[in-house]
Parts: sequence; structure tokens; C-alpha cells
Amino acid sequence: MKGKFVKWLIIIFCLLSIGLQLYFRYELSLNRYFDSDEFAHLHWAYVFFNGEMPYRDFFYIFPPYFLLPVGLVLTILGRSAQAVVAVRGLMFIVQIAAYGVIFFWAKKLRSTSLALLTLVIFMFLPLPSDKLLEIRPDLLASVLAIAGLYLFVKAEGDKKPIFYFLSGFLLSASLVFVPKTIFFVIPVLAVILFRLQKKHLYFAGGFAVNLVTVAIFFLTSGKFWQAAYLTTKLAGDVTKTLGFKFYMRPDIFFYPNDTYYGMPGLSQTLIVNLCIYILGYLWGIKNFISAFAYRDKNKAVREFLFSASFIVNLYAFVRIYPLKHLQYLIPVAPFVAFYFADFVFTVLGKQRVRFLMFPVLGGLILYLTYLGFRMYEYKIPWNNKPTLEKVSGVLAAIPAGTSIFDLTGETIFYPDGYYFCCLPYGQYEEDLNFRYPEIQADMERRGTKYVHTGKTDRLSVLPIIQAKYIRENYSLNLANADPKLRDLGIMVRMK
Repeated sequence: MKGKFVKWLIIIFCLLSIGLQLYFRYELSLNRYFDSDEFAHLHWAYVFFNGEMPYRDFFYIFPPYFLLPVGLVLTILGRSAQAVVAVRGLMFIVQIAAYGVIFFWAKKLRSTSLALLTLVIFMFLPLPSDKLLEIRPDLLASVLAIAGLYLFVKAEGDKKPIFYFLSGFLLSASLVFVPKTIFFVIPVLAVILFRLQKKHLYFAGGFAVNLVTVAIFFLTSGKFWQAAYLTTKLAGDVTKTLGFKFYMRPDIFFYPNDTYYGMPGLSQTLIVNLCIYILGYLWGIKNFISAFAYRDKNKAVREFLFSASFIVNLYAFVRIYPLKHLQYLIPVAPFVAFYFADFVFTVLGKQRVRFLMFPVLGGLILYLTYLGFRMYEYKIPWNNKPTLEKVSGVLAAIPAGTSIFDLTGETIFYPDGYYFCCLPYGQYEEDLNFRYPEIQADMERRGTKYVHTGKTDRLSVLPIIQAKYIRENYSLNLANADPKLRDLGIMVRMK
């Protein structure tokens, strides 16, 4: 087949696959069950927009930016189950932004056809596809970081100060969503130190904007040093402690698991995912080694920034992060998808096998789309209806403004009944080296009538003394006697 005709066939196949997979992602985003972390982020954002200050009024070990978009949606739509689904809709928009940024990066590095194939692969990848749709800051932070890298490359080529400024702004914005994106900054700093141009001061200026904003936010909380401690030292100590107590190997997600792969056992999705990751890893390492072999300095910078970002994020996941949660693969997966696509194009671009370009790529695109459909078909019954019914039940049973000590965050739309909320903080009690309110005095001050424990006994992951106080002063039997509270996992104050 002639080159242009093959190119357009590949583009059409990719666009059809992307359209179908977007539909799968949209349906799963709005209907899939909620992860426990999502409730926490929803609740924290809601109480923040209703007057509570993180670090001072409630325990929070993240930078504050993610509270803003989530809290804004909840405030606009009000206290309802539909508002919770709408935040999932917001995360779907973030997914689309991620696809856009990845496309522009891949096109800048190679071609439109390869960029589209990269999207087909990235949208298919079982790891970490479920985490892309969840209400958590990781994807948004990665989008901002990758966009910042793209603008830095553009700035190095065009030498326009505005691109340097925006690059620094986006990279630091990603840090104040999730500090783990610091690994995207390392390659940029390496280029700046190597070249040392005055225009890099614009990058520093943009980078400083968000750091100064967060510092001001910490000051307005009235607990500057406590806020700084919670989001840096304590956050690190907590992950180290949990990593020691609940060790997770770096390859933990690459074994049979129908939750991730949408098929049980040694499935097709598992095998294909492994092939993409292994070949993507190897080809990415090869490209990192050869990044400075290009005579074109701008191309060398592009290749270095992209491949070095991949290498440092991969190294961080394997060697630095004490906990290996699936969302920590979000900064790695786009690079894996790109380098696998680049490997396929490179192999098929050789003169002897070029005639196989369309049959192989067409078959690969169709096969990945088919597997994407199989995963969608398997996962779509795992819906969020029970959760939304529970949220509506709680809203109907408990008046607005009532303080609830929520151990899971599922009640979402109520003021905090205690300084801590939503987390199993008893698992890292030894790291809580700051002055926080004593439970009895704080719950009495807040007038806490209810404790939400959820379906499981979350009291077991509280400090022993606090769990004892709750068992002695709150009763599940009182809730079961009330038809409105029955089966909601709520304990009622006895005195």
C-alpha cells in the first residue's frame, strides 16, 4: 500500500478506537463503585468550602489545591448523591485533558499517527486505568506536570519568556496537588543547570507563584508550622510506617487480578499489559541512553526531558515510594504507552517489513479495542448504586449541620465530629508527633452525636484509647432502633 493511504487508514482506525474507548471510560467514570479514598477527598473538600480550615480544624496531609475544584462542584450542586457523581464527571474531563497533553507530546516527538496509537494504548492499559477515573489528585497533578514539561520544551525552542513562566507555573501547580510530581522537575532542573540562560528566571518566577500561594494559605490557617509539618515530614513518615507494616512489592499489580484486568486468571489483558510494559520499559531506557546522540540540540533536549522523566518516575516507583499504590503508576503509564508505540513503529518502519505496517497496526488497534471492551463489559456491573443510595439515606436521616465523626468519609456532607476523619490513623499513631485535640473534649465541643463506622469495624484502626471511648459512649443498637438510621453503619451517642 502507498504510504499516505496507509497513514490515513491507521489514523482512522485509531480515531475509531479512541472514540469507543472514550465511551467505555465515560460510562465507568460515572457508574463504577467508589474507592475509600474518594470519600475522604469529597468530605475534606466539602467541609473546607463550608468554613473548616485544613491543618487547623481537620487532619490533612496533602497540599490544599485539590480541595478547590472538588469543593466547587459540591458547592454548586449542593448536598446530594448527584453532586458526588458530578465530581466523577470532573475527573473524566481531567482524563480528556490527559489524553490531549499526551497526544501533543507524542506528536512533538514523532508524528500524528504515532501520537494517536499512543492514546489507543494508554486508554487500554489496565494499569492504572481504574485510578484515572477516581476522585484523587494524582491524575490532575500528572497532567499539569507533563504539560509543564511540554511548555518547557516549547520555550527552549522558541525562547519566549511566557512559555518559561507557564512551564514553571504548571510544574509547581502539580506539586501543590501531589508533591510526588517532584520527579518531573528533576530533568528540567538538569537542563537549566546545563544551559543557564537569563530567560530561565521566568521559569523560576512561574514556579514560585504556587509555592508562595501555598505559604500564604498556610499562614491564613493560623497553623503555618503545623501545616508545613503535616504536608512534608509527617506525610513522609506515614508512608514509611505503612510501607513497613504493609510491604508491597513493585511487581504486585502484574499478577492475575480480575479487579484490574477485567478477566480472571492468566488472562489476555494481563499478558498484553505485561508485554506493553516490558517492551515500553526497555525501549524507554534505550531512548534515554541515546537522547544526546542527536545533532539538533532542541531535539536532544526533547528526547532527554521525556525519557529522563520516564526513568526518574519509574525509579521512584520501584525504589523510593515505600507504598506501591496503583495510582503511583499514573506518572509512568503515558511513557510506557508512547515507547511501546514508538517501538512498534520503528520495527515496522524497516524496509523489509514495511508492507506489514497496516496489517499489524490495524490488528493491534482492533485487538486492544476488543480487550478494552471485554474489560468494560466485566467491570460495568460493579456499580455505585449502593453507595449513592446510602448517601441519600444519610442525607434523609440526619439533619444538615449535624457533626459526625466519620471513620470512612462516606457521609460526606456533614461537619467533622472530631479533628481526625476518614483515615485509619491508628495504624500510624506513632508518627503523630504534634499536638492534636483530645477526643472526648473535642467531640463534646463539636456536639458530636453520631459516629459513622461503615460496613467494617473501622474502630479497630483507631488508637486503642479513642476506640475505647467511642465504644463506651456510642451505640450501634440505638441506630438500629431507628428505621432511618438502620443499616447505615452509624453509632449514636448514649448520653
